[in-house]
Parts: sequence; structure tokens; C-alpha cells
Amino acid sequence: MAKLYRNNRAPLGNKITLVAGNSLPIKVEGLGSNRRHIVLKSRNPQLLTVSAVQVNDRMLEQSLRIEVRRDGVVTSQRTFLDAFLNDGTPALSKKDQTTAPLEVEVLPEIRLPADSTEVGMLTRMLLVENITPGLPGYSSSEVEECMKWMRFVFINRMQLGSEFFGAGKNINNLVEFVKAPNQVEGFANYPKLSTVLGDNLARYIEIANDGTHAKNKAFRDYIALAVATARLSESELGKDPCITKLYAWRTTGAASPGKNFVLFASKGGQDFYTLTDSFIKDSGKGGK
Repeated sequence: MAKLYRNNRAPLGNKITLVAGNSLPIKVEGLGSNRRHIVLKSRNPQLLTVSAVQVNDRMLEQSLRIEVRRDGVVTSQRTFLDAFLNDGTPALSKKDQTTAPLEVEVLPEIRLPADSTEVGMLTRMLLVENITPGLPGYSSSEVEECMKWMRFVFINRMQLGSEFFGAGKNINNLVEFVKAPNQVEGFANYPKLSTVLGDNLARYIEIANDGTHAKNKAFRDYIALAVATARLSESELGKDPCITKLYAWRTTGAASPGKNFVLFASKGGQDFYTLTDSFIKDSGKGGK
């Protein structure tokens, strides 16, 4: 009986998930009833193929590679790998039985919204400003809330006036506000990000597009959450959780953004702040 394994010797199971463009090396241990290695064939070779890397009938184990096409995969697709003897006949006997047919789900590559759009900028900001899957304290529900609260911060800053937050006057759109001084670190030259943020973002996307990575699904969900939150209209965001409105956030434990800020709540690795009543009143918009 032939058995399928990943290269780290973990059983492959009956179903795997890959992303367009992925390549997965596998091991097949065991021979067919004719004392030759089992051959795996894709039911959809235009989507997915299997090639031999190292096959020697004198050895019990063979190395194969599953490869998924990169282009043209725009929705999730499913196919199967079936087992055959090397003469092309199906490996159907009890002795030949493997985990095949192996079900393979193929997901499209994740691509962020264009960086020239407001949604694209917001998506990137939300991704690099929040804690990511696998880090201590990560909770998708809390991160979702944090992302919405970050949206409120800039909505409220825009309404109060950019001049009150060290960003200068006459800023009328969100992209320019985020790029302004004293706003989001690493975004001053957006769409070019600082090296650290750019590298982090690239790593998140790489994991999300690598079906062989243990955190693939978690990062796909994380990116999808950021995109969805960035696309919400102001009315869809719901109600600002703070009665005096949110105006800043810092990583939990970091220093306050200034004497006029008051800690409202800590959530998802972030400390969120409102403003003092006196500052809001002095701004001339305390009644609005």
C-alpha cells in the first residue's frame, strides 16, 4: 500500500489546499501491485500537474512535485489526483490503495486593492498597524474591532481638523492625512512604505499566498478582514464606541500621544485615546 507524505513526513491526508502558483513537494512511500511506483495524475492538468522529482523502483520511496498554474485562477477551484499503476491502469486493488483520490482545493492569489486608492491605503495601514495571527493575544474578533476603531480615529481627526494633530492645515482627503507628519509612522512617502513596514506587508502576502504554510488560512482571513474593513462606509462602521470620540491609538504599553489625550480602552494590542473635554471645547467644535 502506498502512502502520501509531505517532505517533513507529515501525512498528506485526503484533502489539501494550495494557492495559484504554488509548488508542493511530496513523498510517496510504497509500490503498486506490479512492484512499480504508483503514478498520480490530475483530473484537471490545465489547473494542476504532478511531476516526478526522484523515482527509482528499487527504492520504496519516490519524490513528486504538485504544481498549480499561476494565471487564470480567479475563484476557488477543486480537482483530484488519482492513483494509477505505471502501465496506466487504475490502482484499484486493495494492495494498491492509497489516499488517492486526493482532493486539491486551489485558491486564487490574494492581491491588495490598488495602492493608488483610498481603500488600498487603508488596507495597508490596517494590516501593518495591527497584531497578526500567531502573535500573543491575537484574536480575530478583537482585531476586527481595532480596525474599525482605527477608521474612527481618522474620521474624527478629519472632522475636528488636521491642524489639531500636527498634520498642518488644509488637508482634505484621508490619503494626504495619513501621509502627513505625526500620523502613521512609515507612511510619509506612501505609496512607498518604510523598509520595515514594506517587508512586513510583503511577508503577510507571501504567507497568504503559500498554501503549504501552516498559517496560510489565518493570514488569508487577516488580509480579507482588513480589505473588508477598509471598504466599509462610515455608516457601515457603526457607532464610535467612545462618547467623546476616538482620536488616537498607540501600541499597548507605549507612551501617551500627548497631554491632551485620555486613554479610553485597550484592545487587541492597541491603546485607544480620546481627547480631554477642555481641548475639544477649545478647538471650537465641542458642540458638534
